[in-house]
Amino acid sequence: MSLYGAFDKTKHLDELDSPLVTAEGVLTPTARRARMLGNLSGAAMTAAQLAALAGVTPGTVTASKALVVDSAGVLDNLGLTLLRAPAASIGTPGTNVTAVEHGDGVFHYTVLTCTAFAVGTGDDDVDKAIGAVVYTLPAGAYAFLGGSVEGIFDQASHGISTDGEVGLGTVVASGAVSILSGTPTFENIMNGVPYTNITFGTTRFTGAAQPTAPELTTVATGASPRTVFLNLAADWPNIAAAEAVTFTGTVTVRWMKIA
Repeated sequence: MSLYGAFDKTKHLDELDSPLVTAEGVLTPTARRARMLGNLSGAAMTAAQLAALAGVTPGTVTASKALVVDSAGVLDNLGLTLLRAPAASIGTPGTNVTAVEHGDGVFHYTVLTCTAFAVGTGDDDVDKAIGAVVYTLPAGAYAFLGGSVEGIFDQASHGISTDGEVGLGTVVASGAVSILSGTPTFENIMNGVPYTNITFGTTRFTGAAQPTAPELTTVATGASPRTVFLNLAADWPNIAAAEAVTFTGTVTVRWMKIA
């Protein structure tokens, strides 16, 4: 059912100001608008649906709206995407990672779903930082606006770490440290967020942050690094031997194309 139940019968957005009787019951104006917006943001839309929403015919331009509708979404007459359904990755996800892109021709919101993503190898009763490439941006120059990480880090022994940090950076974390702030590029996409007194495989991490100063991390056109590393620094548990660490969860990256 397109957009939401009975919305096809609505010819003008101002009709959303009145209640609507549906099989689900009576939808208030607030509920109708929330339902419409929720469907627009959460479901992929065909070019025909986007055209109907914009009030134009696919592949045409109208002087009043200056919109073009094609398979990429609703474009303005300069070719910049104004409204686009979630799309496949435009960059390169890491191994065991899938990507969904949101945004327009300038601002992007990349959602990365990780399943047993290999972060690196921990250690035995020492401080150590590890990380791995979770996403590589396409060619261009960018400014990173922040990110988030939500999920579970795991290792075979399921030990307990008393101190640590998780962040996103353009360089893989390394060294005998339990924090990421000692090297700015370890956390210049998402500033390190504490991950303390955790049991690997059980304690869920949830953190979001902007980059460390300066707020925008710029990368020259065509240059490296364009890579996004999921980095973890920890005071590793007292176990028999170093073990591989995986991450299962979601990583998001907000970025802006500047060239």
